[in-house]
Amino acid sequence: MASTIKIKRSSVAGKVPLTTDLTTGEIAINTKDKKLYSSNGTAVFEIGSQLNNLTVTGNTSVAGLIANGSLGTSGKVLKTNGTTVYWGTDLSTAGSGFSNGQSISVTNLVVTANATISKLIANGSLGTSGYVLKSNGSTVYWSADVAGTVISSNATISGDSQSFTGNGSTSAFTLNTSIASPDAIVSINGLLQKPTTHYSISGTTLTFTSAPANNDSIEVRKFSGSASSFSDAIVSNFLFGL
Repeated sequence: MASTIKIKRSSVAGKVPLTTDLTTGEIAINTKDKKLYSSNGTAVFEIGSQLNNLTVTGNTSVAGLIANGSLGTSGKVLKTNGTTVYWGTDLSTAGSGFSNGQSISVTNLVVTANATISKLIANGSLGTSGYVLKSNGSTVYWSADVAGTVISSNATISGDSQSFTGNGSTSAFTLNTSIASPDAIVSINGLLQKPTTHYSISGTTLTFTSAPANNDSIEVRKFSGSASSFSDAIVSNFLFGL
């Protein structure tokens, strides 16, 4: 007949054996709490409480959770960096986790609710008064609000007009001054051409996507200047009669 081996045990909830109950290496079980204990001769410890990995398939109640050596502080959430877990600020909840005047640095930040910003550093600068935030497609920076600038009283905008004649093969023409594509009005036989689609300008070189036909009349009108109000503005050497 097979013998049944029984270790020291208790069915009383919360009962834990003492060092006087167990010799070194001896095992005891609490069948009510479903916990296993042993002793190292100095202290009694729960077997399985120092695990490298623990999988819980049911509900568990935790009074305190130490992550990366810390219990965290009020309002922090449990995060991971892919290697370890730690207590960190909850960025997903608008208005929570930040103290007044605290600075943060993030790669990408999406704000889904209202946000109040007293200072915004863009590309290392707070900008200057009247500047607006712009993007060049890869970074953002502070720049003068050209679109919102209007002409000041008695200001002068200088203009220049240059003409060419197409020959059916030439697509590049030399301008007498360097200018950016958005600052020029280019027409062929009175028809406006669209920048980047029909032509481009690099420095003083105007290049058409397709060479203008023989005897085509090419007109390039350039303007420059700056001001802050449209009243009494003087426009010189610039004709708009297309």
